[in-house]
Amino acid sequence: MDEEEKILEAAKKLTPSKPTTLKDMTKWRSFFENWNSYMSQCRGAAAIPLSYVYRTNEQPETALVGTYVNMDAYLVAQTVLSGSNFEIDNQRVFDEFKEAITTTGPGWSFIKTYNRSKDGRAAILKLKEQAEGTLNESVRRDDAIKILSTTTYNGPSCNWNIDMLLQKFQYAISELVEIDGVALPDGQLVTYLVQALKDPSLSYVRDTIRTNATYRNSFPEAQLFVKTFVSSSTSKSENTPRQVNDVQTSGSGASGGSKKGGTGKGASKPTPFKGAVTARSYTPGEWKSLSKDQQEKVRSLRNKKKQGGKPEESERSVDSVARDEPVDTKEVHTSSEMEPTSDAAGLQFGR
Repeated sequence: MDEEEKILEAAKKLTPSKPTTLKDMTKWRSFFENWNSYMSQCRGAAAIPLSYVYRTNEQPETALVGTYVNMDAYLVAQTVLSGSNFEIDNQRVFDEFKEAITTTGPGWSFIKTYNRSKDGRAAILKLKEQAEGTLNESVRRDDAIKILSTTTYNGPSCNWNIDMLLQKFQYAISELVEIDGVALPDGQLVTYLVQALKDPSLSYVRDTIRTNATYRNSFPEAQLFVKTFVSSSTSKSENTPRQVNDVQTSGSGASGGSKKGGTGKGASKPTPFKGAVTARSYTPGEWKSLSKDQQEKVRSLRNKKKQGGKPEESERSVDSVARDEPVDTKEVHTSSEMEPTSDAAGLQFGR
């Protein structure tokens, strides 16, 4: 039998990985899936996958070999659970299972009675029944429906995103298929999905799914539409801050300062003026470093000086102010004008 020979040849080259030990009975399903995969790769005394030892039906099936997906599936279903080969395999399976659940794990107390006989089949089916009984199926079904009806998405956070929501939905759907053999109708699943999308920014998505027959009647299409839309929106929002930063940086000049009159990103605040405030002339940098109160004091001192000073002093004062506070060239100053009167000057010095 060519297929059987190929399978056996491949098995010789394969070193299956042992499953992670069972430390929590609530993790039974994932543990058992890994365990079953491991046993399916391990060969017994007659080169048959060891998973045949604990198959559900004790009596072998009688279907034709052509009805099975491969020779391994045929052997697992139709090998007799008796004889010397079975006894060898059964004890080996018990030892492997004991190692997997550990004698300090939560499952050991349920199979400890089989430790002397090393009845692997009985031990596995006993613990499986304990973990997956009729009551357990009812609880699993209720939990799956609860996931679909109560899980929500209010926007991305550090530990929650749209992919996680869709993964939870898919897990619940898989649970229902495994328990009942069929999934819920697509229309009902889509309704659950739309109800889960609480994020206000997804109102367009909700409305589109409700009004589009393709999305409304196909959960796979609807969830793909949701994922694509959210992923696209997330990508755009991540790029926006970087673009704004580029604009601000380019507007601030090579030295990192801002344009005159602006407060571009990177502009440094002027150092507060610490000297004595007098009516003297100030450089533009010094004037900016003055507080509003200090600027008003300068104006007041200059006004007093203007009122009591000599004409030549007034002219010098006017000249000083003209240097300190730029004015509109259209304005004409007299000896009595000590402060700039144009709008440009007012903005320059905070008036």
